[in-house]
Amino acid sequence: MIEHHDTILSQGRDAGIPHSRGNADAIVRPSVPIVLDIFPADRETGYFFDLTRTFCVGPIPDELARLHAHVLEAFELARREMRAGTPASSYQTLVCDFFEQRGYATTRSYPATLEGYVHSLGHGVGLDVHEKPFFGLAPTNQDQIEVGDIVTIEPGLYFPDRELGVRIEDTLVVGESGYVETLCRSDWALVP
Repeated sequence: MIEHHDTILSQGRDAGIPHSRGNADAIVRPSVPIVLDIFPADRETGYFFDLTRTFCVGPIPDELARLHAHVLEAFELARREMRAGTPASSYQTLVCDFFEQRGYATTRSYPATLEGYVHSLGHGVGLDVHEKPFFGLAPTNQDQIEVGDIVTIEPGLYFPDRELGVRIEDTLVVGESGYVETLCRSDWALVP
């Protein structure tokens, strides 16, 4: 049995603000991003799961399609490169490099930014929805990726003044091979 916790469902400007809960009374608008983030816990074990998808109802604007493609590329890059025995922060560096090379601000290049890539790549998941390993670039972060870890990878790009936000997040396990494997069963398409 799954125990439900708060869900993030935001669109337009709210989708452009990471982890904004959105407005439950808002009517779905065509051609604006909708960010859905679910993080239920199992009632029996208490373990969490975390998944985010970005959708668009109606015609998909070119700018949203481009942002989504870049976020998906960053997600796939981090997933492909992640290995046990490496610093978690190295994947934040990898994704900052990726976004900065495409002209986006990141918290590394501009720590006070509210646009572009404004949060860390992911976190561990367990009895708390956010736990070690953390992926942030703080000099004190010594967290390592280890076999058996359950982690998220969740890059995103956010532009609230343009009513744009895209985040893709899967929960993954670091397998015996040292590589990550997704525990999610849905695709990452913008079309619901």
